[in-house]
Amino acid sequence: MATTEFNIIRQLQQNKTFVIKEADKGGNIVLWDMRMYMNEAKRQLGNKTLYTPIPSDPTITFKKKLDQLLKKAFNFRIITKRELQFLEVSCPITPTFYMLPKVHKDLVNPLGHPIVAGIGGLFEQACTYIDFFLQPFVLDLRSYIRDILMVT
Repeated sequence: MATTEFNIIRQLQQNKTFVIKEADKGGNIVLWDMRMYMNEAKRQLGNKTLYTPIPSDPTITFKKKLDQLLKKAFNFRIITKRELQFLEVSCPITPTFYMLPKVHKDLVNPLGHPIVAGIGGLFEQACTYIDFFLQPFVLDLRSYIRDILMVT
């Protein structure tokens, strides 16, 4: 990449008047006006049917409960020491909410596709563990959705 292109990209990243996001469909890059992005986030998060505000981050409380549950499972020989070590998360990251613009539906005022990114979160390892055991059963179902990892 040429230095000029790199500098332009750096300037775009530092501009706080818009958000740079990948489009919900099609893989295009979208410059989403920051006010529009924030208004859409407030609209979605303000829906009390789907979201409930909580006074503080419950990660530490949930971690203590999960650690107790895992220790009990280990003591009752439900899981092995290796599984216990895999399932324990020493420093969980709080999942992040963000949105991808649905420009395929509206180019001018796109709605946001809500995403909660839980990579490094408290339950990521547990989800991977459960998925491992469910895979053989799911593959025998008449219909299922498969997440294909793209390897280049």
